[in-house]
Amino acid sequence: MSIRNTVLFPYHYAKLTYARLTAKKAFSECEKYQKLLGNQKIRVGFIIQYIQSWSKVKPIYELMKKDSSFEPVIICVPFEIKNHKLTVNDGSNGVYDYFIENKYKAINARKNGGWLNLKKLRLNYVFYSRPYNKVMPKEYISDNVAKYTRICGLLYGLHITKDIMPTVMNNDFDKNIFINFASVKEEADYFRNAYIGNCRKGIQHSCFYGIPALQCMFEKGESNNLWEFARNGLKVLWTPRWTSDMSLGGTSFFELKDFIFDYAQNNRNINFLIRPHPLMFDHFVETGEMTAKEADEYRAKIDSHENTSLDTKKEYISTFWESDAIVADVSGTIPDYFVTGKPIIYYEKNPDFDYTELARDIFSVCYIAHNANDVKKYLDMLASGNDPLKEKRKQKVKEVYEGLYKTSAQNICKKLKELAVK
Repeated sequence: MSIRNTVLFPYHYAKLTYARLTAKKAFSECEKYQKLLGNQKIRVGFIIQYIQSWSKVKPIYELMKKDSSFEPVIICVPFEIKNHKLTVNDGSNGVYDYFIENKYKAINARKNGGWLNLKKLRLNYVFYSRPYNKVMPKEYISDNVAKYTRICGLLYGLHITKDIMPTVMNNDFDKNIFINFASVKEEADYFRNAYIGNCRKGIQHSCFYGIPALQCMFEKGESNNLWEFARNGLKVLWTPRWTSDMSLGGTSFFELKDFIFDYAQNNRNINFLIRPHPLMFDHFVETGEMTAKEADEYRAKIDSHENTSLDTKKEYISTFWESDAIVADVSGTIPDYFVTGKPIIYYEKNPDFDYTELARDIFSVCYIAHNANDVKKYLDMLASGNDPLKEKRKQKVKEVYEGLYKTSAQNICKKLKELAVK
């Protein structure tokens, strides 16, 4: 072992141990506080910062609204926060505006130049739509909130690979989770093993109930008219990932960005709706992979073609259902799209990934591409009306989504009732 490792490994272990001990103390404080609350109903907060992930918790919220045992509360935190600080100072909160415009009763987390005191809401549980401390004001990081409210873990996407779990399920936030609602079995096992001592003692919990967002997918939603530009012919989504980091799956953007336009120009009967990750362009500018000018020019180029368009909408359910196919990088939205039964061209950048059982099931009936030529081959095939995996895919959808994935919200609410402080 190198000198570097003998120094870093003990340091990392000591840091991790200290973090877990601190979290254990927070759990103890929380339980004492919860016993003093005496709420007549179970008050559940939904801290929404990332509107695209609202569908992940919406079925739980809607179910609680109908259940007299619960009192759900939507708390809107601005998206524009980095390292605990707002990056805009105009007093706006687009997340709050979204919920008010859509007729929801919601609370603006911004108060008189500061932040709403969450403790005053007397919450029994709280869900985060974006479970990362660095994008929260310091008042709302899990270290502080866990001292008086039980934090519920529910990731905004289904796990596709085991490799990304250590990054997505970060110790900084997850150590304070009271109960983790896992989307796949591997996630439940990962959390349980990471906090095995607390889980054995009943201080923390890990449950595999699937993900409620899939219930929203089955409901299809109202049209957002994003496909109005499309001529007759195939309607194809392209969803490039936000990062080139191969350990996080990589992105097809740089390999397909010119191909998509060339293909669209040569095939006017095929329409492309390009839906990059909301952080993609900013991230590439930040890393130096693109300049701000290049990013602006690319967005303008998308809108300059008759059969290409840019999707910047917050929600995507109806967009998925109204499409005919998708070209997708590794993403937690692949299982969402799979619900539609429509063909998926999966652009695999890292073939060495250790996929979850769910992902293996899905990819067994997808078209796997590794370069632009593969994408062209599959698009040509689909445009000709040939979809050889269609029947197998429909059957697999039924197999994968029977049971837990249709009752996720119900099971989560039931569990929260069972664990509620009496």
